[in-house]
Amino acid sequence: MGGSPVISTRVVAFTARLAMAAGLLAGAVILQTATAFGGSICETTWHDTSSSGDWSSSANWNAGVPDATKVACLNNATTPYMVTVDGGTGFATEYLYVGTGVTLNIKATTLATTLTVTNDVNNSGTVILGTAGAHQAASLVVTTGTFINFGSVSSLGSGGNHLGANISSSGSVTANSGGTLSLDRANSTFTNNGTITSNSTIDVTSNANFLLASGTMNGSFPMIIRGGTFEHTGGVESHTGFGRVNLTDGITLKVNPASGSGTFVIQKGGNTLATDVGANETLILEGNIANTDAVLTSSGPRVNNGTIRLQATTNTMTKTAKLVVSTSQLTNNGTIETLPNPDVTPGTDTTAARQINADLVNNGNLNFNYPTLYNGASNLIQNSGSIMLNSNLDVTGSVNDIFDVEGGSFSGNGTLVGTLLNNGGTINPGTSPGVFTVSGDFEQGSGGILSIEINGTTPGTDSDRLAVSGNASLGGTLIVTRPNFFNAPLSFSYDYLTYASHGGTLSFGSTSAGTGKEFVNTLGANAGTLTVHATGPTRKPDGKIALGSSTGPFSGDNVYNLDGTNQSKSKSVKAGKTVTFFIKLQNDGTAKDRIKVQATGTNVTGLVFKCFRGTTDVTTAVSNNTFLTGKLAVGAQATLKCTVKVNSTAGHGSTLTRLIVATSNNDSSAQDAVKLTAGRT
Repeated sequence: MGGSPVISTRVVAFTARLAMAAGLLAGAVILQTATAFGGSICETTWHDTSSSGDWSSSANWNAGVPDATKVACLNNATTPYMVTVDGGTGFATEYLYVGTGVTLNIKATTLATTLTVTNDVNNSGTVILGTAGAHQAASLVVTTGTFINFGSVSSLGSGGNHLGANISSSGSVTANSGGTLSLDRANSTFTNNGTITSNSTIDVTSNANFLLASGTMNGSFPMIIRGGTFEHTGGVESHTGFGRVNLTDGITLKVNPASGSGTFVIQKGGNTLATDVGANETLILEGNIANTDAVLTSSGPRVNNGTIRLQATTNTMTKTAKLVVSTSQLTNNGTIETLPNPDVTPGTDTTAARQINADLVNNGNLNFNYPTLYNGASNLIQNSGSIMLNSNLDVTGSVNDIFDVEGGSFSGNGTLVGTLLNNGGTINPGTSPGVFTVSGDFEQGSGGILSIEINGTTPGTDSDRLAVSGNASLGGTLIVTRPNFFNAPLSFSYDYLTYASHGGTLSFGSTSAGTGKEFVNTLGANAGTLTVHATGPTRKPDGKIALGSSTGPFSGDNVYNLDGTNQSKSKSVKAGKTVTFFIKLQNDGTAKDRIKVQATGTNVTGLVFKCFRGTTDVTTAVSNNTFLTGKLAVGAQATLKCTVKVNSTAGHGSTLTRLIVATSNNDSSAQDAVKLTAGRT
């Protein structure tokens, strides 16, 4: 063949053939045959389709070794064969067809080796760059056309291999064996409908327009895409281990797929979000690559339906991650979260605060687990969904310094710097339980709820607390829950809310504090306090003690404690004498009650303790906490006589003490105690 008319014919025919082949990417099915490239189209073909050989040997071609003016065809084979390109850079052809059953191996065993194709490559077989182990750079360069891949492309060994082409792939592209496969044709396009597997690093250094239309991206090593546009409209990204898709050096990002899912890591600055974020997409903004912030910016309104995560790669640099929606609203229907570096010991990440510069409206989940700065032209608003704040969130960079909760829930053990406004949500301090701090003012409107868990008197360990450094303007509802069915005693008092000043009130219904008890809310000068009152009859035993006479005088009338303070009697006598005490048990409650009595203390040699109810010895029952009075009317009393006999075996100066504890039979938390002491002089 020769002459312009013939060349024109073959070029048109080959181009038409490639257009037909491209239909496979849209689901068309065509038969790859050498016949389509026969006649005037294939200007030189592999001589023997059952025999492997060297590209540079003219004996292997029916019309001589291909050059930059020829269409070369490696025709389909029933018996697989391999064509080897090795040993330099002078290998070229104008168009190239690699048929089924054919392997084209650019080996670069000892010299960097490049095969250059001026126009298109149509691959239905296997293209291998490099070889196992160490070798020189193996390169396939398509200077003006497209590499259309129906078969497979593999990069082997540690030579650093190159595929410089526009790529349209419905087959497989795989990097293995520890080297890097560079896809490095400048301003190229890469459309993937097949499988990309990076078991060694794949580095797209070409400022490419990269489209994941269908198929998969996977592997255990990174795939790095530098510059250009990355668009995900379908297909699945599913890297494992150290594998990931890193987007860096000024990416325009389009991630709103009609189908499929993926996780993509944004590194460095200059990256633009050009679409909403799809429900199955995860974007990780990861700072500190080359000591730069990871920045993702959008100038238009955006909706996040997936996950956006802001973190860093190291704890030794100051750079961080920033999400910027500069002039419009960012609506979060998915999850936005800030995290420390996941690869360092918890608590040791010292990188700069994560930043969200946007007019943010939350309908999904906001999780702040690392210090975060919010800067917006409007308040940070939550309409629904939830926020979990387990670090610091500073909203003072926004116009009004306000986090506005109109709905949903707000929980965590962190600190909000600014004003917390709760008009219609639920504030749940802690993470069951915990302390949430507002470094600023707190305002709760009529539709807001403050929910407090109570299980004891230690803030953050037993019970929740909302700690406000400024003013608390109160309205709405206070809800108290007892997650462990905490049975608060009548002496219970706990500050669930602290503040510098306050105004307003909280609606608070009678909330159970256990059987027959309720919490009562009091707003004091600097704290909101929960105390426990009885909801039924008040149970209040009152113990009184006298020395030597049943008519008194008695100590302890209307004195209530459990250590005998101001309701104690003592006396020491000679051996052979007995010290007598009279104890009155009075019902100071509001209903009939029986009173249980227990005497506790250590026995002392020679000092004998006994108790009597009338003439009946009840010493054993009193010591065993089984003595019970009859039913006492309001104000009625029962009397016990308790004695200590001093025998000669008692040491001089020795004493015996008994604490007599009176307990309501209907409320074990209602108690009083008197104390007696007797000894030998």
